[in-house]
Amino acid sequence: MRLTLRTLLAYLDDVLDPGDKDELAQKIESSEFAEDLVHRTRDTMRRLRLSAPQVIGTGMALDPNTVAEYLDNVLPPEQVGDFERICLESDVHLAEAAACHHVLTMVLGEPADVDPRARQRMYGIPAEARERKRVRVEGAHGQAAGASAAKPAAASVTMPISHQVTAPIEIPEYLRTGAWWQSRGALAALAVVLLVAATLYMASGLMGWFGGTPAVSALTVENAEGAGAKPQAEAVGNDVGSAEQPSAGGLGPPPQPLTPGIASPAAGSSAPPDRYEVVDGTKAAPAATGDEGATSNATPSNAAPDAGQIAAIPPATVEPPVTAPAETGAVVDGAAGSAAGETPQEQATTEPEVGPDAVVTEEVPAGPLELGTYLGGKTVLLHYDDQAGAWYRIEPRSAVVAGERLLALPEFRPKITLTSGVHLDLSGGTLVLMATGDETQGAGLPASGADVPAVEVVYGRIILINISNGESWVRLTLGPTVADVRLARNATLGVEVERRYVPGNDPRQTPAPVVARLFAPDGGVKWQDAAGEKSVDAPSTWTIENGATSEVAAAEGPPEWIDQEPIVQLSEQRFGAPLVESTLVSDRPVGTQLLELFQGSSRKEVKSLVARSSIYVGLFEPFIDALRDSEQRATWKAHIEALRGAMGLSPESAVQVFQALVEQRGAEAAADLYEMLCGYNADQVGRTPEQWKAGVLARLIDWLEEDSLDYRVLAVHDLAEITGKRLMSNPAGSSAERAQNVRSWRRRLQSGELRPLEE
Repeated sequence: MRLTLRTLLAYLDDVLDPGDKDELAQKIESSEFAEDLVHRTRDTMRRLRLSAPQVIGTGMALDPNTVAEYLDNVLPPEQVGDFERICLESDVHLAEAAACHHVLTMVLGEPADVDPRARQRMYGIPAEARERKRVRVEGAHGQAAGASAAKPAAASVTMPISHQVTAPIEIPEYLRTGAWWQSRGALAALAVVLLVAATLYMASGLMGWFGGTPAVSALTVENAEGAGAKPQAEAVGNDVGSAEQPSAGGLGPPPQPLTPGIASPAAGSSAPPDRYEVVDGTKAAPAATGDEGATSNATPSNAAPDAGQIAAIPPATVEPPVTAPAETGAVVDGAAGSAAGETPQEQATTEPEVGPDAVVTEEVPAGPLELGTYLGGKTVLLHYDDQAGAWYRIEPRSAVVAGERLLALPEFRPKITLTSGVHLDLSGGTLVLMATGDETQGAGLPASGADVPAVEVVYGRIILINISNGESWVRLTLGPTVADVRLARNATLGVEVERRYVPGNDPRQTPAPVVARLFAPDGGVKWQDAAGEKSVDAPSTWTIENGATSEVAAAEGPPEWIDQEPIVQLSEQRFGAPLVESTLVSDRPVGTQLLELFQGSSRKEVKSLVARSSIYVGLFEPFIDALRDSEQRATWKAHIEALRGAMGLSPESAVQVFQALVEQRGAEAAADLYEMLCGYNADQVGRTPEQWKAGVLARLIDWLEEDSLDYRVLAVHDLAEITGKRLMSNPAGSSAERAQNVRSWRRRLQSGELRPLEE
C-alpha cells in the first residue's frame, strides 16, 4: 500500500485492514517526514484557535466541494497531488481534511444510538410548533357570557393580545444636546477670542486707519510739486526720520535689497544720485527718470544725507559698485571701501560682497551615479541607509544609484532595469551591492568606465537578462572573484551565491566559505576572470569555490528559480507575503515594522514569514521567539537554516546573532544555543563509542530534558543531523511523551546503536 495523505488519514482513523495497517505503520516509522506529519495532523485537530476556511469559496484551496471529492475518492487524478500539497503546507487545510475524514468515519462506521423517547420527542416538535403559532383572538367585551361559555373546552391554547401602551421615551441627560449659546462659559470664551483677534489685527496694521503716519510709497518730484509738498530730499528726510526703527535684537521688517542692475552711490562720489523710494522706513531702489528739469529740485550730489536717512537705511542695503564680475571664490573690492581709507589688509579680511551685476557660479557636488530604475509592483525591495543605520523600503520607479545596498526579502522577486539594457531580477533572500565598473577592479580584467554596472552578490540569487538590441557588459563580484560577463541579445545568466554552513565552525572566528553556481540556460554568455575567458554557446553551468572557477559543463535544464520564484512555503506566499507587502512603508525602518507585525499578528503563516525576513535585516528577536513557539513547528528547520546563513555572512553578523541571544536568553543559555547553532563536526562528536557516550551526543540528549522549548528544538535538529534519526518528532509534546523519547535515546546510545552517520 502506498503512503499518501488519504491512506495516512485512514490509518489515523483505524479503518484499514490489519495487513494494510501494519504495512503502513512500518512505512511511517521508517519515514521521518511521515512521522512528523502524523504528529502534526493530530496537533492541528486539537488546536482550538486554529482558523477554518470560508464556507463559500472558489479555487482548490477554498472550495469545500474539493475536500468532499477528495475524501470520496472522486477527485480527478491530476488534481489530487495539488490538493495534497496544499494540505501539507497549510495547517488550516490539513485540519479540515483530517477532521472531515474523522467525522465521516464516526458517522458511517458507528450508527448513532438514539433513545426512543428522545426520538419521539423530536418527531413531535414540528406539530407542537405549528400549534403554538395559532393565536386565538378574543371577542368584544360586550359579548354575552353564554356565547363564550359555549366554546368547547378543548380549544386551542389561548394567547390574549395585550394592550400596547406607548410609554414616553426618556432621553438621558448626557445624550441631550443643549444650545451652546446658553452656556455662560462658551460666551465668555468667544468674547475673549474676538477681543484677542481684534487686538492683533489692530496692532498688525489697522492703526493706519485711525490717524497713523502713512507710509511713503512712491514720492517723486512731479507728484510732490503737484500736491504742494516739499522737495523730494526734504520730504524723504522728514518721513524717514519719523519712521519707527527696529531695535538691534528685536523683530522688524527685513531690509529691502536694491534693484538688480543699479548700484548705490558711494560716499564722496561726484555722480548725481537718482530719486529714491522709502517704504516703511527702508530705502528702496532708485527710481529712474529722464526728466532733467525735475532733478533740479532734488538733493545735490555733494550734499550730506540727513541723520534720519542714515539711520533708516540698513547697512546691508548699501553695497559698493562692482568693478568687475566676481569669479567663484574671489573677493570683490568696492569703491566705497577704498574711499573710506581701508588698508589692503582690512580689505582682505573683509567678507566679500557681490554686486547685483556679478556672475556667481557655485560648484554643486555631483550625486551618486544612477545605474537603473526599480520597477516596483506587488513586491518589496529594501535599501540600507548609512546615516540612519537601518533598512528602508524603496518606492516604485525609484532610481538605483552606485553605492547602494539592496535587499530582497523572502517570497518576493523585485526587478531592476539597468541603464546598460540589462534586466536584473533579485530572488527572495538576496543581498547585492551596486557599483560602477571603474570602481571595481579585478586581476586580468580590462579597464572599464562608469557606464558599466557592477553588481556584488553578497548572498542569494540574481538573474541577468539582456533586453537590449546589442551585447551588454556587467561586472560581477562573487566573494573573492571579480569577473566580466558579456551577454548577447536575449541571453540569460543565473547566479547563486551561498555562504556555506560548515558544521562545528564558529563564524565569529572563521568566515564561512563562499560558493557560487552559475547557469546559462540558453548560452550567449562570455565569461572572463583572472583564469581567462570562456564562451558559453549552449545550456551550461559552472561553479566558483574558494576563488577557483571550474570547467563549463553541459546542463540539461535550468533550475526552477530562474523562471519563477520558488515556493518554500505555499501558505506564506499566499497569506503572509501580501500582508507584508501592504504593511511596509518607506518612511519608517523596516526592522521596526517587522517587529510590530510579528507581535501583532496571530496568523502562523505571517509570523513565520516575518521571522525569516527579520533575520535578513539584522533583527533576530522574532526568530528567537519563533523557536519557543509551538505553532511555528513546521518552519523551525527553515528558521535554523536561515539563521545559520546569516551567521555565515561575516564575523560581524555572527557576533550580532550571539548578542541577540544574550539579550533574549542570558549569557549561559546563549552560549548553549549558539553552540547548537554552529553544529558539530566529526572530531567534536568523537570517533569511538566511548567518546560518543560521554561527548556531544550525551550532552544533546541531556538538553532534550530542558524546560525551554528552544533547547529541545535545536537539540533534536542537531541529533538528526549527526545520527540521521529523529526519535523525538515533537519537541513541544507532553512531558510524558518527551520522557519516553529521552529514555529511548539513552538506551540506543548505551547499546551502541546510536552513532554518527559517518561511522
